This record gives sequence, C-alpha cells and structure tokens, in this order.
Amino acid sequence: IEKQEKLIKQEELNLITDKMKGKAFNALEIAQSHLRKGNFDDAIKSYHDAAKIFEEINWKDEIKLIQNSINVIEERKREAELQKQREFAEVIDQEKLEKAFQEQIAKETKIQQEELKHKEIVLRNREKEITY
Repeated sequence: IEKQEKLIKQEELNLITDKMKGKAFNALEIAQSHLRKGNFDDAIKSYHDAAKIFEEINWKDEIKLIQNSINVIEERKREAELQKQREFAEVIDQEKLEKAFQEQIAKETKIQQEELKHKEIVLRNREKEITY
C-alpha cells in the first residue's frame, strides 16, 4: 500500500511536471513568435516566463540556454534601436538638405524677380525718355 501511494504520488508529480513543461514550451513558442515580429520586449518576457517554469521543475540546463537567448535578443534589440536612430538622423539630415535647397531656390527666385523688376523700371524709364 505504501509503495502504491508513492507510485500514485510519483504519477501525480509527473503529470504536474509534464503540464509545467508544456506551459514552458508554449512560452518558448510565444517568445519565438514575438521575436519573428520584432517584439523584443515581449519575447524577453516570454523567455523569462519559460525560465521560471523550468526553474520550478529543476531543468537547470534549459535556464542557461534561455538566458543565452535573452542576451542575444537584448543585443539584437540594441542594434535595432541604433539602426532606428541612424535612420532617424538620416531623415533629419535629408530634411535639412531639402530645407536648405528650398531656401536657396526661394532666394534665387527673389533675386530673379528683383532683377526683372529693375529691368522693367529701366525699360519704362527708357520708354518715357523716348516719348519725351
């Protein structure tokens, strides 16, 4: 009877462990899904969730692998953020160039208009001189 009780408890423990493993692997799948979408923070959270479960069932090797994955993701996240910053800086530089170009065009147009007005005034003055 005592052996049977131990066996039943062991089976219950195995069922609980299997259920927790399933949750952990599900969390890993969710992490991968987030990672494919570029949702680094959500991926890291899901990896942490999986690591907690593996810790509860004493799967130490999995925890090390997960921590390595988290480190890689954090590095990818930093690289992605730096890339965004570089792209943003490029956009700003491009906008500055565009603005300078527009200002130069406006300045040249104004100069041309002033020259045209001056020529018109000179032409009118000549016409007045001719008519007198």
